[in-house]
Amino acid sequence: MSHIFLDTRAGRLALYLHGDLQFDREDERLYHEPLALAPAALAARRAPGKPLRVLILGGGDGLALRQTLRVPAVAEVHLVERDPGVLDLGRGKLAALNAGAFADPRARITLGDARDFLPRARGFDALIYDLTYPSDQGGASLFTVDRFSQARRALNEQGILALNAVSPEKTPEAYACIGASLSAAGLAPLPYVCSLPSFEREGYGRWGFFLASRRPIEAEELAGLPLPLEGTLLPQAFGRLRVGPNLKDELLYHVYNGEPLGWSPPFAPARFKPLAVPVPRLTAAQGFSRWLKAPRGRRSVESLLACLPFSRRERTRQALAEWGCHAELIFRELDLKAFADATLRRASELPRAWVKELRRFRTRLEEGMPDMRELLEQAWRVMAVILLVLLLANLFFPDNLYAKGFSSHYSGGGGSGSISFNFTSDRWSSRPYHGYWGHRPRGSVYDSRGNSYKPHRFAFTDPDKKKRTAASLLALSPELQLLDYGGVSYATGSPGFSAVLAPNLLSVYDAQGGPVMTLLPPASLINDAQGKVLAQRPLIEKAMSDHQAWLDWTNIGSLVGVKTDAEMDELKSVNAALLKAEASWRELPRLPLPAVPAGWQEIFAGICIEPGAPVSAPRLALITTDGSIRLRSTAPPRGGLTEEDRFIFSLLVGRFSKNHDESLKAVLAEWTNQHAAALGLTGSWGRP
Repeated sequence: MSHIFLDTRAGRLALYLHGDLQFDREDERLYHEPLALAPAALAARRAPGKPLRVLILGGGDGLALRQTLRVPAVAEVHLVERDPGVLDLGRGKLAALNAGAFADPRARITLGDARDFLPRARGFDALIYDLTYPSDQGGASLFTVDRFSQARRALNEQGILALNAVSPEKTPEAYACIGASLSAAGLAPLPYVCSLPSFEREGYGRWGFFLASRRPIEAEELAGLPLPLEGTLLPQAFGRLRVGPNLKDELLYHVYNGEPLGWSPPFAPARFKPLAVPVPRLTAAQGFSRWLKAPRGRRSVESLLACLPFSRRERTRQALAEWGCHAELIFRELDLKAFADATLRRASELPRAWVKELRRFRTRLEEGMPDMRELLEQAWRVMAVILLVLLLANLFFPDNLYAKGFSSHYSGGGGSGSISFNFTSDRWSSRPYHGYWGHRPRGSVYDSRGNSYKPHRFAFTDPDKKKRTAASLLALSPELQLLDYGGVSYATGSPGFSAVLAPNLLSVYDAQGGPVMTLLPPASLINDAQGKVLAQRPLIEKAMSDHQAWLDWTNIGSLVGVKTDAEMDELKSVNAALLKAEASWRELPRLPLPAVPAGWQEIFAGICIEPGAPVSAPRLALITTDGSIRLRSTAPPRGGLTEEDRFIFSLLVGRFSKNHDESLKAVLAEWTNQHAAALGLTGSWGRP
């Protein structure tokens, strides 16, 4: 399922990201007015007559932007959104709902990460956190004391911070943690809660916000602000919650261990102050120990899930459910006595509650092997210990055993199956490496940060003159991928064609691996590829070291049928390919400087197009490997088509579709008229 879902069924308009509701058209005003309109209006009240600068982090749907632009004093709004898919929705299907906010000349849109933008931001009168729910380590990192300190520096002396927080009803400790973090960063937070029908239907409870500033926001300043009547300040009892600030990931524990708050009036303002002595963090091991000691009826999967603060809720539930479905297969494959004996030999390294549980299990095995029903009802507690150990190990050494979307396949006398885990801290970990292995079985190739791409696969003749199919091991960038033989592929954007980049040439191949053309790529592409190749070795070496440390630390995976050496083999394959790539990219040859006519535009690396001519078809300049220019017309050939002709046609289609280059419309119509059958086209040419 796509991480973006726009629900338009039965007249509804609601946006979901990763399965979590972001807004519903029926009540989104109740959300966006306190989040965006109120802080902008308050900033205008504090600085009368001043042109205001506003920063929005997130909010790619444009709804917070719409509310901010309603304030006449706002002169410019910078919006930073990292998801291009959400921005596309904001500019397209949601444009009517956001009143065309992205077309407003005051809007400045940046496609990027708030973590990169915020540290250098300065001089803003209002800053709006329109970010997703902090359900993983990356999300929680934007709610730390350090991040809020960066937000304070981004604001002017009288500036206002507004942020979408969590539910003070469902997770009051998490909400108080955010308030304490704001206070610890030198901001005076004012809590605000609103009842959104759509959120309550999803089970989120009443929703919380914060307004904050360097100096406290006084009650008289709030008079007349555009806050929805359905909202209110928080109960005084809420301010008595003694919760420390979020220094690293403490917020996540409170998110997953919230005790719902009784919700009744009267309501009054609450102030948050950091504790003089922060409350000690409850670790995952301590939380799991409490889970084991809890009464039998309270040891549920949900309470076990609460012990895993770095997990994404929906993926963790899915993985636990699948693990449970395949528990019988695990037990059939597992030598339970050997497992219990091997684990108890390391009892000094385990919490006492775990050791007690394992000994009880080992004693039961002495009486005879339990039947499957008893195993599934009783021994799952022991297997849960193993699950937690594996998860903690993965947190210490991310993505080396259970990486993103990994599927561990096994078979035995009892049948076959697979267990899928996805417990990592998502793409925004502080570690520089996120796992290279396991790409091809999943139909994706990953970069060193965990971003997935469609792999480049094609047949070609490699430097050893052997016909073969090359496979991608690692994405170096959205366009460049490392191939298993050490080459670097370049995305052509043309179906049926692929390209291999070398320091002094770019070779294009057809679907059968036959050569189409060889070009001199631009120096910028060559330098980028060199930098990307050379930057990978320290990362892959660190990954191999981490994985070996994991193997040295525990061999628990072998006890449940997981072949841990497969991951190291994959890492070694990537390392071997990188060594070969480095040999050719270490020293770049001196490239000739092509004399491309002024004003011509690049449509592919090494191919430029002439500005559209009113009468004749524009020409193409193909830059050859010696730096000379070979000109050819964009008009279709009179005879049969070569593979170069087919490739040129695909580039022209791409140029027209992307840039709406009207100078190519007649040219493409002529291609269709002359070569429709050979190109597999039907009908007449028109705008796609």
